[in-house]
Amino acid sequence: MDREGARRTARSVLVSLPVLVLEGLRDGAVGLVARHAEALAVAPFARDPAPGDLRGHAVALRALLAALGGPTATTLARALDDTFGSAS
Repeated sequence: MDREGARRTARSVLVSLPVLVLEGLRDGAVGLVARHAEALAVAPFARDPAPGDLRGHAVALRALLAALGGPTATTLARALDDTFGSAS
C-alpha cells in the first residue's frame, strides 16, 4: 500500500470536487467523497493508521467515483486502483 500515493490521490479528489459536482456529484455524496478523501489525505500523518481503515476509505471513495462515472471521476478511481493495487 502506497500511503503517499493515497495522500496525493485524495488531495486530487478534494481539489477536483467542483469538477466532480459538474460531472453530477450531488449534495449527500459530496460530503461522503470529502470525508473519505480527507481520511486518506491525512493518513500518512496519523499515528499508525490501520491498513484496513485505509483500504476501507479507498474502497468507499472508489465506489462513489465509479458510480459517478465522469471522466475526472474515472481518472481518480483508476488512480486509487493504482495506489492500492485495486481498491475495488
